[in-house]
Amino acid sequence: MGNVGVDELANNINFNVYPNPSEDNTIISFTLIESQETDITVYDVVGKEVATVFSGNLNKGEHQYSIADKTKLSAGVYFIKLNVGGESFTKKLIVK
Repeated sequence: MGNVGVDELANNINFNVYPNPSEDNTIISFTLIESQETDITVYDVVGKEVATVFSGNLNKGEHQYSIADKTKLSAGVYFIKLNVGGESFTKKLIVK
């Protein structure tokens, strides 16, 4: 029963990374059901931090961020980690 809150948050957050695979610009989108401390970080396949896309407090609602605004990713596999209110969500991103 302890995971009900996490599952509920995962369902409500609607975390998406697109297009995937990507060629130049990737959009990260998600929805917050309340104001939360939020971090979006890009890691390479060996776990090295490549870029911080956003770090700070966000109001409830829909949010979109472009990775290209922060870094130019070389071809390869990356992981986009979204931390919201102490919970972590990860999506795999392939860059052609």
